[in-house]
Formats: sequence, structure tokens, C-alpha cells
Amino acid sequence: MIPIVLGAKQIVLVGDHQQLGPVVMSKHAARAGFTQSLFERLVLLGIRPIRLQIFMAANNAEAAAPRIRIIPSPLLPLL
Repeated sequence: MIPIVLGAKQIVLVGDHQQLGPVVMSKHAARAGFTQSLFERLVLLGIRPIRLQIFMAANNAEAAAPRIRIIPSPLLPLL
């Protein structure tokens, strides 16, 4: 979100405004509008989504393989 706030001229967001929305447990957060995803908000503001022409799904072995990389950070405690 930082590039948007800092005034980037162009950004690419990857997602789907028709997927399940966020799960909001707090009534206060729900009243504040957090039951609507960022992508839904953008579409309602008139931002036209561009759909991919080619869809490639990962096979089961690729999907099951973890892709987590731990990078030490002074901001986060080591686990």
C-alpha cells in the first residue's frame, strides 16, 4: 500500500474481486466497511479490472511445496 500512498503513477494488483470477501468478526470493523475487499472497492470506484487471458494452475506437487523464506529483521523477534 505504500506505493499508492506515496503517489505511484502505476501499480499492479493481483487478485479477484469476485472471490470470497474478508471475514470480519468485529461489529465495529464491519460498520467501518471492512467487510468489503480492496478489489471490490476499486471496482465500485470505476477501476476496470483486466482479466488474464491465460490461466495456469500449479500441479499438486507445486502447490504443496512450501515457499517460505525467513529473512532476519531487526523489527521482528526471532522465533
